[in-house]
Amino acid sequence: MSPLKQAIDDFSFTLFGIHAEMRIFLLIIILSLCLCCAPVHATEKEDDVMVLQSVMFPPYEQAFRGFEKTCEGQIRRVILSESKATDMHTQLVNMMPDIIVAIGRDALVRLTNLTDIPLVYFMVMNPESEVFENRNISGVSMNVSHDIQLKTLLKLIPHMKSLGLLYDPDRNTVFVEKARDAAEGIDVRLRSSVIHGLRDVPSALDDLKLCVDALWMLPDPTINLPEAFEILLLFSLENKIPILTFSEKYLRLGAFISISVDPSDVGILAGEMANRILKGDQTALNQHLSVKKVKVRINHKLAGKLDISIAAKILREVGSDG
Repeated sequence: MSPLKQAIDDFSFTLFGIHAEMRIFLLIIILSLCLCCAPVHATEKEDDVMVLQSVMFPPYEQAFRGFEKTCEGQIRRVILSESKATDMHTQLVNMMPDIIVAIGRDALVRLTNLTDIPLVYFMVMNPESEVFENRNISGVSMNVSHDIQLKTLLKLIPHMKSLGLLYDPDRNTVFVEKARDAAEGIDVRLRSSVIHGLRDVPSALDDLKLCVDALWMLPDPTINLPEAFEILLLFSLENKIPILTFSEKYLRLGAFISISVDPSDVGILAGEMANRILKGDQTALNQHLSVKKVKVRINHKLAGKLDISIAAKILREVGSDG
């Protein structure tokens, strides 16, 4: 073999060897990266969101659907009224979810003694008494702000100078204090009458009938009893005193106006709050929010019986669509 051909063969072999080694080296790097990354993906998991719902109730279901489509975690749900669990507290501690969600007051009451896991509540009226000083609890109230309710009612009843309400001091003292401040802000006098049970309702209304222009029905378990509402309705019709309520249910039964929130909006806002907490946003902890958008419904048939005339312009201003 000539020296020139030998030199060419040696060069070709060396070049091929370098290329082969390079290919092997690159293959090793790629395989190493794959092996390193694979365990990371395998161990990643979605945030665990445990939802406790008081009962199967249409507004709660609407709120849950709003929460479900907004919350980014893996959701598990338990309906307390259908659960056979005797020690929910211990079970939740053992499960160690990243966040717990309470839908309805009964669920919230069951969970207030959990202090190590973030808790978000929604669809709860007047939650203040249950969440006071609990730093791990945040949520969205069903309450419409006192200012919005009173200003809306005043537009519909411009001659209103005094507003009456019945309340149980063991349940609604904070609500009434805030309501009194809001009423003073629009130059309306709030007259309250204390009740402790159904038997107190007739006499409490007698104390109010000569000195109020409207009656504010609070989300109070005593007032919300069917027997109590019948007494309120009779009082309203006999004295031509309109009732402001928090639920369309009572509007259909004879109240003059209901001002409420859309359950789906409540659930969406709670879902956004849960996402912030799961992402480590400390400012979302111990926040207590309310939905800004409200639904105003008026019982027009009853308005005629109470001699209340409402101009179309006013209806547009208060946002009533029914």
